[in-house]
Amino acid sequence: PHTFLQMSSNDNQQPSSPQQQQLLSPKALVNRGMNTFKQGNVAESIQYFDQAEGGGGMSSITPFLWQRGISYYYADKFQEGSKQ
Repeated sequence: PHTFLQMSSNDNQQPSSPQQQQLLSPKALVNRGMNTFKQGNVAESIQYFDQAEGGGGMSSITPFLWQRGISYYYADKFQEGSKQ
């Protein structure tokens, strides 16, 4: 049997394949991007934010991906960050 804490910790594991990543909701991808950024992996956080934007026809979330703008800043991608 799983406890709540065990189930929650499994939710933070990285999907093992690109196909599994595509199954994540845009919200889950944004959360992963934020967590990845906190861990110091800026480039990977941008990938998660990009996937969130493209997943499930949710391009309407683009104006709300301010986290990606911060990741662009730390990646020295100032022009992309200013567009965000």
